Amino acid sequence: MQPYTLIAGPCSAESFQQLSNTIQKIVAEGIKLQYFRAGIWKPRTRPGTFEGIGEKALEWMSSLQKEYHIRFITEVASPEHVEKCLQYGINTFWIGARTAVSPFAVQEISESLTDEVNMIYLKNPVSPDLSLWIGGLERLMQAVGERKVGAVHRGFSLGDNKGYRNAPKWEIPIELKSCFPDVPLLVDPSHICGNTNNIPKIAQKAIDLGFDGLMLEVHINPREALSDKEQQLTPEELHNLIRKIEKKSSRKLSDIELYRNMIDEIDEELIRLIKKRLDIVEKIGEVKMQHNLSAFQIERWKEIISTRTSLAEHLALENHVVREFLQFIHKHSIHVQSKVFDNKLKNSE
Repeated sequence: MQPYTLIAGPCSAESFQQLSNTIQKIVAEGIKLQYFRAGIWKPRTRPGTFEGIGEKALEWMSSLQKEYHIRFITEVASPEHVEKCLQYGINTFWIGARTAVSPFAVQEISESLTDEVNMIYLKNPVSPDLSLWIGGLERLMQAVGERKVGAVHRGFSLGDNKGYRNAPKWEIPIELKSCFPDVPLLVDPSHICGNTNNIPKIAQKAIDLGFDGLMLEVHINPREALSDKEQQLTPEELHNLIRKIEKKSSRKLSDIELYRNMIDEIDEELIRLIKKRLDIVEKIGEVKMQHNLSAFQIERWKEIISTRTSLAEHLALENHVVREFLQFIHKHSIHVQSKVFDNKLKNSE
């Protein structure tokens, strides 16, 4: 048995047969789940797409829970959802990223929780707001106690998600874990990746970083899924993933390795930002060429040095570090714009 919590199941409950077949196949693969997940109320970005079966699916889940002796977990976004679930014997929930952004919504759900609730997980808000995530967890703990509350890291929506559906920004869940060391913190590779290609890498990293488990989307036939088909594994793929993680995860990372992983994430982000900055520099060079302006603009350079070094001082960062970095970037920016000028002249000959 894997030494961590494992939650798996389809993005959405689509039919009784789909749920039953998925459970049967997971059981046949010898996979031990803490909870079988399935969404029944699906708040999509835009209307007109599949938004879940609703209460009808609770009948299926209640029946299958008894037949297979497996506990279901589903998403709730309102006190009414909690009440309906409990009526059908479904007592384990997660609150999704869209709901987590609203303290009002989380508070209302918290106030609806009763002693019947087994466990409730809070996914991180869509934006990388650690305080908002912490506040949501505190609201739930006040309602049911710390023992019944968990968190799920599903990545964050940024302007540039760096090849992910939702950027992992590992430093944020690591900081959350340091604030609540006794609260189980799971990772959702399916929503971080947005496709199945990188799920093994993210799942392995989550376990290596010492997180408490995984929440994965698994469908009996992902190609026919009514939502998030690109990121759902088959039961066979889940079995292979778990087997590989078990073989590789014989140790936990040391503190220094945890920090190095955080530095790796920051360095990757820095490189992408430098590329983005130089792309803009090139466009500015084209505008300068059109208006017969020189690549080097002394007043603009003075403004950059003044404002950025002031920010450095405000952040208690040594002035010379920022100045040297800016000088290097500025030198390369001039080089990029000079190439724009040269190419324009060559094309006009």
